[in-house]
Amino acid sequence: MRLGGYSGTWWNLTYNKIMETKKDIHQEIMDKVYDLWKSHGEWSQEDLFDHITYKEKIAVALGNFNYQVENGGFMQWRCNGYMARHYGLLSRLKIDANLYPELSKAISLIKEYRTNKGKTPIEHKSEKFAFNYYDNTYYNLKNRTEEMNNFIQSLD
Repeated sequence: MRLGGYSGTWWNLTYNKIMETKKDIHQEIMDKVYDLWKSHGEWSQEDLFDHITYKEKIAVALGNFNYQVENGGFMQWRCNGYMARHYGLLSRLKIDANLYPELSKAISLIKEYRTNKGKTPIEHKSEKFAFNYYDNTYYNLKNRTEEMNNFIQSLD
């Protein structure tokens, strides 16, 4: 098949090359930080945070939050100790809701979840509903990872 006079193979190779050069700064920072942590096997996460920049701390905290919630919901984020470890840092972020509306909403959910101890602001007898409320609201933020990446880039 030919696309615009070029073969499909040429187009695929060119597209893949372009995508390789368009890096996800968020993941790049996390990889760098975790490589540093691995090279100092005796460090706790608190020790690690003493040796990285503010931007790196934000990237790790947002990355841990996103990964935990996507894989097991807010309850997993809390039960695995990430809420206790990162809440203070994330809750103090100053995020322009006009530039990053979904990231702003995610941070609001973090605050609301902690304040309400995982219960919804509306009284429900079903604990399952409470977890679904926070998880589903977060999952419906379709551009959250892109906004996280852009926000982290803005911290330069």
